[in-house]
Amino acid sequence: MKLKNVFYGLIVIIFYGLLVGCTKKECVHTSSDWITGIPASCQAEGIEYKECTKCHKVLKRKALNLLGHNYIDGKCTKCEEMESSIPASLLYNLTVDCTGYVLVGIDSTKDNVNKLEIIVPKEYRGIPIVKIRDWAFKDRENLKSVEIGVNITTIGAGAFARCRRLESVIVPNSVTTIEYSAFEGCTSLLSIVIPTSVKWIGISAFDKCENLTNVYYEGKISDWCNIEFDFAYANPLCYAKHLFMIGNSNNFKEVSDVIIIPENVTKIGNCQFMGFKNIDTVVLPNSITSIGESAFENCTSLKEIDLPSGIKTIKSRAFYNCTDLKRVIVPKGVPNIEGDAFVKCENLEEFYYSGTIVDWCNERFTKASTPATFTYNLYMLDRLNQYSKVTEIVVPSNIIGIGDYQFYGFRDVTSIKLPDSIRSIGVSAFSDCNKLETIEIPDSVKSIGESAFEYCRSLKEIEIPSSVKIIEKETFRYCERLTNVKLPNGIEKINMDAFAYCTSLKSIILPKSISYIWKGAFTGCVELVIKCEAPYKPDQWNAEWYIDALEVIWDYKGE
Repeated sequence: MKLKNVFYGLIVIIFYGLLVGCTKKECVHTSSDWITGIPASCQAEGIEYKECTKCHKVLKRKALNLLGHNYIDGKCTKCEEMESSIPASLLYNLTVDCTGYVLVGIDSTKDNVNKLEIIVPKEYRGIPIVKIRDWAFKDRENLKSVEIGVNITTIGAGAFARCRRLESVIVPNSVTTIEYSAFEGCTSLLSIVIPTSVKWIGISAFDKCENLTNVYYEGKISDWCNIEFDFAYANPLCYAKHLFMIGNSNNFKEVSDVIIIPENVTKIGNCQFMGFKNIDTVVLPNSITSIGESAFENCTSLKEIDLPSGIKTIKSRAFYNCTDLKRVIVPKGVPNIEGDAFVKCENLEEFYYSGTIVDWCNERFTKASTPATFTYNLYMLDRLNQYSKVTEIVVPSNIIGIGDYQFYGFRDVTSIKLPDSIRSIGVSAFSDCNKLETIEIPDSVKSIGESAFEYCRSLKEIEIPSSVKIIEKETFRYCERLTNVKLPNGIEKINMDAFAYCTSLKSIILPKSISYIWKGAFTGCVELVIKCEAPYKPDQWNAEWYIDALEVIWDYKGE
């Protein structure tokens, strides 16, 4: 009996499992015909779909073409809308996934010269309007104002380009992207309200908005620094005369004179404050690690910048054409400064380095990055920890090498003293030291880099130690006052343009040890008499090694 009951129990369990399993099987769909979900109207596309006749799951969707108005005697025969109504009648297309509408423009069958404003609603027929299509209102000459609905996330490329009478735009706190050229050529645009939701503004979004006066930003400086500007004229500050942000009282307050960047900001992005002419001081926190391309370009009232200790990179044109900039303070651990970061800063008078000569000798530079190239007046901390102008350089005895571009562009330095610890002098190490008159190279030096003394126009004499075997390319080029050069017996090579355009050099003795001279080594030395200890030209001396020299004497034995 018990065995029989157990058997019946197993049968019930198996049957229940099969029953449950059947209910979990996916439906084998059978498609219905097309069903109209939202009918098309004169202004917008509709939606139709197919569903499963069993489970009613939507299988396919597609848009229905908008109908378009048909006006007779000023009234549409389809929707009965009057032709003269304002604001303008708008047209919409569905998004690919049919979850939102894209505003595509004004109904051309209804539009007339009286359309002066556009009010974009947040939704149409219960579906959100999420985007304004690229070039949607391009060249609408009579459009004067735009109010955008709160569901819009993207203002498309050229959406309002060349709407030359457009005066004001209110952007809602749903827009995250303003595409390129969105308001380009809106020459009457006077003001724009930008919310904190905006994170990206495309190139030329506000190009040629030359009468833009007021920008109202619904956030603070830290929020503004989170906007990514896609380079030139993406930033409305290129034209705007006034910037307003939310102040402590939660009301708009004009930003002028001083900008204080908060500690939570780590970078100043490309074009972040480009063209903003109402600031004379920027306070940067130590959290800042980089300043982007054109970040402060054309900030023509900016007078001083104190670079924070955490800064690593200053990009191209960061302070381009800051014509009132007079003073820059650079921290120890000099950042990588790209070549034209301070170009056209015509009144830049002083660079202050927050370290000593020892600290400077431990810095590493490229030609672009040394701040000495941007001013004649460079200041460092002296032994009393006071800033003093650098006119003489005494390299400390614990330094073993002068790095590439180490003193490039120190234009007011007249003398340099190197210790016996120095083993190498890098590429362009003293190039463009215009006032340098004397330097003694110690016997410990084994190599001198290319262009090491190029453009040292006041240098009068130089003696190369016997430890140096090669005079590299352009080492003394354009040393125009150089009159005395002493080369050691043991020198082996003189490379291209090594002494080119040393126009005051009248005599030089080339030791017999020189086996190689490259083309143009003495180009432009028009008064030079070259005295060669070799009896004739060695095979590895280039045929044009002495171009422009006045005379070459072979087998020279001394006076």
